[in-house]
Amino acid sequence: MRSLLSSLALCLIALPVTAQQQPAPPTTAPLAEGWQGRVDRANQNITEVKFMKMGDGFHVTTGPHVILWNPANTATGSYRASAAFTQSKAPERPEGFGLVVGGRDLDQPTQDYLYFLIRHDGNFMIRHRAGTEVHTLMDWTATDAIVKPGASTPATNTLDIEALPQQVRFLVNGKEVHTMERVSMLRTDGIAGLRVGHHLDVHVASFSVQPVAK
Repeated sequence: MRSLLSSLALCLIALPVTAQQQPAPPTTAPLAEGWQGRVDRANQNITEVKFMKMGDGFHVTTGPHVILWNPANTATGSYRASAAFTQSKAPERPEGFGLVVGGRDLDQPTQDYLYFLIRHDGNFMIRHRAGTEVHTLMDWTATDAIVKPGASTPATNTLDIEALPQQVRFLVNGKEVHTMERVSMLRTDGIAGLRVGHHLDVHVASFSVQPVAK
């Protein structure tokens, strides 16, 4: 599935929406060692989020929506950000979780990042956030690449974002679900991290940021 360069530019220019009511102040709090987090709204608190090291991965339990990052996971040029996500408990409502790339000024009012999320109902979405604006680049779209959980069986899905010279690829379980051609606004140099929607219980394994051949 591909979007034309012109349609991407139009999305970025024409589809900004106010980000979740009043924006959160530019404050962060330490969570797992080396990691920081930021919630979306001014009336929310990062202390409502639990993010801890568990085995070889991490476990996230949210109250509010949150982005999570470690400045050590900064990448430029051609690279692949990847992580495997398992919902430990059935969600109260459809909420997304996934990867953040291109993070800049994440602890400032000028925060900027691209994010790729999936939901337990088999849908994915791609958005860009700049300050208080959110641009929808790909609205919630169904794909059979996402493994859905059973009534009592959790599902694990691996997400990848590949930043390449001419395009950015978005994959679920190794299957490309969307590709965007490069334009000046589609910036991926920066911090890679995680985004988790509210009231979710998610285990994250195999988080990595690795260079790829051009």
